[in-house]
Amino acid sequence: LTDEFRNEYGGNENIDKCSDAYKYGKYAGDIAGMIVGGRFINNIRKGKEIMIGGTRIAPLGNAGANKWYGQIPHYHSRKIDHLTGQTRAGQGIGRHRPWETKSTDTGFKDRF
Repeated sequence: LTDEFRNEYGGNENIDKCSDAYKYGKYAGDIAGMIVGGRFINNIRKGKEIMIGGTRIAPLGNAGANKWYGQIPHYHSRKIDHLTGQTRAGQGIGRHRPWETKSTDTGFKDRF
């Protein structure tokens, strides 16, 4: 990917791809990718969540969750009132969406 980026925006003409530094740098990047990727996959398998911006995603549910909807795939995200900038009532990040309902829901779409 970086090679294609350098081809598009310049920089490959300054790279000696036959050098030891380039070769070992590539190996180090490959190993780091396997470690980070392996941890990522391992954390998902353990029932941990992925953070993307202000949203937490549990693709396989949470290990040890007390309620059934915590043990199946779900996500956590808050809904903001765009007029006040505050979290809307019952729409905080602690909610297991789309499964958990709240008394403040006015319709099905409030679960998302």
